[in-house]
Amino acid sequence: MSGTTMLVIALVGLLVVTFGGLALAVGLGLLTGRRRHRSPTDEPGAASDSTGTTST
Repeated sequence: MSGTTMLVIALVGLLVVTFGGLALAVGLGLLTGRRRHRSPTDEPGAASDSTGTTST
C-alpha cells in the first residue's frame, strides 16, 4: 500500500470520527434540552421570580 493511499484512508477516517462526534454531541444536546424544558416540576401556571423559585 502506498503512502498516499494510507494518508487518504487516515484523513477519511479522521473526518468520519469528527463528524460522528459532532452529530452525537448535537443529538445529545437536543435531547438534554428537551428534557430540561419538559421538567415535571414545571407547572403551566407557575411563575418564577429572580431567584428561580416558583409561586402559584
